[in-house]
Amino acid sequence: YVDGTYNNVSQKERLKNVNKLIKETYKTIKNIDKNIRFGISPQGNYENCLIGGADVDTWLSEEGYIDYLMPQIYWSNQYGDKGKTKLFSKRVKLWKSLKRNNSVDLYIGLALYQSGKNISIDQGWSLSSENINEQIEILYDNDIKGYSLFHYTYLLENNGMNEMENLFRNH
Repeated sequence: YVDGTYNNVSQKERLKNVNKLIKETYKTIKNIDKNIRFGISPQGNYENCLIGGADVDTWLSEEGYIDYLMPQIYWSNQYGDKGKTKLFSKRVKLWKSLKRNNSVDLYIGLALYQSGKNISIDQGWSLSSENINEQIEILYDNDIKGYSLFHYTYLLENNGMNEMENLFRNH
C-alpha cells in the first residue's frame, strides 16, 4: 500500500491482501516456468514495510511467496545529526536476523544514486567515495549472497564512477 492510501484498511487487512497478491503472483510464475526466480525489493525500513502491508516475515519464512528478498538499504554508516549512527550496518543485521526459510535468498539493494550527495541527515554519502566498497565488505562479513546497485545510470556519473573505481581497486 502506498503511504496515505490505506486510511480505512487495517494493518491486518493490508498484510492479508498483499500476501494474497504475492502468493498468487508466485504461483502463476511457477506454473509458467518453475526455474524463474521471483523476488521482492522492499524498502529497507523493516517497520515501515509491515505498516504498509509488506509482510516480509511471512515471505521470508514460508514457502510459496518468494525466492529472494532484496531490501533497499539506502543509508550510509555515517547517519544522523552527528553522523555517528551506523544505520547501514544496523539494517543489514536486522534483515539478516529475521527468521528465513532456507529456500529464500537474501540480497541487499545498495544506493549508488546517493554517491556524493550532500544529505544533511546522512552525511556519509558526501564524506566518502568508499561507501559502496565498505557496504559490500559488510555484506560479505554477514554472509549476504549478493547485492544490486540502484540506479544503473549512476554508473556513468562522476560520483558513481568514483565509487566503482574504489570498489574495483579494493577487489
